[in-house]
Amino acid sequence: MIDTISKKLIQILIILSIIALSIYLIKQYFNYCLYEYRVAKDEVVDIPKGYSSKKIAELLFKREIINDTRVFVLWTKVKKYTDSGYLIAGEYKINKGMNMLQIIEKMLAGDIVVYKLTIPEGSLTIEAVNIIINSPRVINDLDGKSEFKAQGIIMPETYFYTYGAKASELLEKCAKNLDKFIDHTWNHRDQLINNIITNKQEVMILASIVEREAKLDTEKRRIAAVYFNRLKIKMPLQADPTVIFAITKGKTFDLKLSHNDLRFASPYNTYMTNGLPPSPICNPGKASIEAVMHPHYTNEIYFVADGKGGHLFSSSFKDHGENIKKYRKALLESNPTSQ
Repeated sequence: MIDTISKKLIQILIILSIIALSIYLIKQYFNYCLYEYRVAKDEVVDIPKGYSSKKIAELLFKREIINDTRVFVLWTKVKKYTDSGYLIAGEYKINKGMNMLQIIEKMLAGDIVVYKLTIPEGSLTIEAVNIIINSPRVINDLDGKSEFKAQGIIMPETYFYTYGAKASELLEKCAKNLDKFIDHTWNHRDQLINNIITNKQEVMILASIVEREAKLDTEKRRIAAVYFNRLKIKMPLQADPTVIFAITKGKTFDLKLSHNDLRFASPYNTYMTNGLPPSPICNPGKASIEAVMHPHYTNEIYFVADGKGGHLFSSSFKDHGENIKKYRKALLESNPTSQ
């Protein structure tokens, strides 16, 4: 009887030991999969929408990002029931040395790859379109859509997007940003500009000219004032960028004008026609738009480059002539070999 009980106790102890050892080994294996196995190199992986945790695990296992699909699935289920966490679709950057737990946490947090692109101030719309469609991971769905060919329709700035963003959606975002900004600034404009500028489209036209003329943000309000003063006395704006826009048909500003070019017949040639041109000549940035909404108030009607990146301003043709001499002198001093 005693021997029988002893044998049973021994059997139970053996079974318990096997169970304990199994639990220990399983725990160690889990720890190894979750913490010890690490990605051998940087990886970028795209998790499509609608993928289950099992399909995600299979994708990661195939890429050797994880070493066991079962552990991955089990742990994501644990997170689902304990933290209500769900894996989020998207493109992920998996860094060398990351373990499974870090990868799961990354996907639960939706820490997806974010790209950025920058549209420079004063860009032509065709240039902005090319920047967008040539940016990484953007889907080009434009097919030559005409609504993205006019000028002064988008806001030049830095935009952030994720994998799969459509070019049309990014351009629409640029347009909405501009609409929002122009509406806000128009509602807070200096009321004195109402004598010259009557609507938001005219703001964009003049702002586009200011953008292409001014290299320094600090001069934009002053240059805007010069154009306001010219409009006030019905003097032609005489803005070189409008002539370039007319000659190149809005394809580039990379053109050096000659005196003959200033007689180019076009409603955009502000040497030949008074008032504003028919439409914007580029996509001005915020500083240029604000400069038109809040110009300096001066009696200046002339400006010329100073040869150092800025401009010299004057209110009389005589002083303007002197400033032109200073400009030419500055050019000679910066390039003595041209003498």
